[in-house]
Amino acid sequence: MGKYATTTSFTNLLPFFLASNSASDTTGVGIISAHIDRAEAVVNSYLVARYDVRSWTQTSASGANVPPMVRTVAEDLTSYYSIRGAHVKDGEISNKSLPDYKEIMGTLKMMADGKMALADTNGSLVATRSASMFLSNTKDFAPTFDLDDPEKWKVDQDRLSEIDGDRG
Repeated sequence: MGKYATTTSFTNLLPFFLASNSASDTTGVGIISAHIDRAEAVVNSYLVARYDVRSWTQTSASGANVPPMVRTVAEDLTSYYSIRGAHVKDGEISNKSLPDYKEIMGTLKMMADGKMALADTNGSLVATRSASMFLSNTKDFAPTFDLDDPEKWKVDQDRLSEIDGDRG
């Protein structure tokens, strides 16, 4: 069982993908479990810099404190991997669901870049990691060290004035 997705949810997500549409299909469940692990690893690698993914623990089959959008992306990615794996013919992978994969990865990238906010199960905004961002007090000034001749390097005059003003 994964942290964001469970094998039991796939009887609804992928009807009749498992034999008899039942969790008693141990081979199918094993395949889906492997794809859940893979999908969650991808989700974590995208989101770990922005969110504390370690704090998202599955306390019930519904993944009580896992943000619903994270669970959805993990389940969609697992579905894609499972369907793609099932459609191998003569060593070739049929990629009919590639547009779905691109949409899933686009959503994941938007979450990782902060262009899509994450809400928890009660609708509250999920806090981002402050340690993942580098704050700079020099972003509005020209860089001191450019790529030109070192003899032409100089500190931005506005920056010098602000430093002088801050010192009193």
